[in-house]
Amino acid sequence: MSTAFYKTLNPTPFGVFDDEADFQSDADSVVKFVKRKLGDDILSVELTKKQIWACFEESSMEYGTLVNEYQTKSQLSNLMGISTGSNVQGKYAHETLDFILRLSEPYAQEGGIGGSYNTVSGSIELVKNQQDYDIYDNLKDGAGNLIFSSSMNNDGAGRLKILEIYHFNPQAAYRFFDTTSAINYLNNEFSFESFTPETVFYVLPVFEDVLRGGQMDLSNRVRRSNYSYRTQGTKIRIFPAPTADDPKKLWFRVGFGNNPFDPGYNDGTINGVSLPSNVPFNWIKYATI
Repeated sequence: MSTAFYKTLNPTPFGVFDDEADFQSDADSVVKFVKRKLGDDILSVELTKKQIWACFEESSMEYGTLVNEYQTKSQLSNLMGISTGSNVQGKYAHETLDFILRLSEPYAQEGGIGGSYNTVSGSIELVKNQQDYDIYDNLKDGAGNLIFSSSMNNDGAGRLKILEIYHFNPQAAYRFFDTTSAINYLNNEFSFESFTPETVFYVLPVFEDVLRGGQMDLSNRVRRSNYSYRTQGTKIRIFPAPTADDPKKLWFRVGFGNNPFDPGYNDGTINGVSLPSNVPFNWIKYATI
C-alpha cells in the first residue's frame, strides 16, 4: 500500500487527528520509522500502513490523556462544579476558593453563620418548676405546629438536630458597661469622648474592659445560679427550674438531616463536574503534542 495518509479512506480507527496537517505529514514518516525499527530492510515486516497509523493515533491519544490527567489533578478543586459542556482544553484556570468554601459550609451552619441548608426556629413553653421536656413532643413553631412534623423534615422520620439553644445568663458586659458606672468604656482607642454621668474620668486600654467583663461573667457562673441545660436523646433538662407563674418560651434553632444534592437554594453546580471522568477536556491537538 503506497497511498499517502491524507488520500487514504478512514486511515485511523477514530479519526481524532486525521484532519490535522501535522499528523498527516508525520504519519507516513512513522510508517517508515516503525518498519525500520522492526528490521524491514532485512526482514519482511507484514504490517499495513493502517495498522501502524492506528497505533500512531493511539499513542497520540494516550499522551494527550496523560497530559489531561495531570492537569485534572492539578486543577480539580477549581474545575469542580463547572459545566460539563464547556471546553476548557488548553485554558489556564484561575485559582478559586469555591471548593474550600463549600467544604467549610457545614461548619458555618453548625456555628449559625452560613451554610447551604435552611434551619428553623421554634420554642418550648416552660412550665413553672418543670425542668424536663421532650423536644420532639414540645418544640413548636410560631403557629403552634410541632417542628418535627414540619415540611422541612423531608422523610418525616429523620433525626431532629439541635443547632442552638437560647438559654443563657444575661451578658455580664451589659452590667459592666452600664452608663452609671465610673469605668470608661468608650475610651480613646475607639475615638469616643470618655465622659460618664459621674465626675470620675478614666482612660483605660480596651483589654482592661475585656478582662473586667470576663471577670464579672466568671463570678456570676461560680457564685450564682447558672443558666444551663443538658440534652440526651429527645429530652432536655434546663437549669434552674422555671419560677415564673406566667408561661415563658425557650427558643431553639434546629434542622434535620441534609440531602447533599438538595441544598436550600438552586445549585446548578451539583450537575457540573464531579469527577475526573467528566472534566470537559477534549483531545489535545497533535500539533500541540
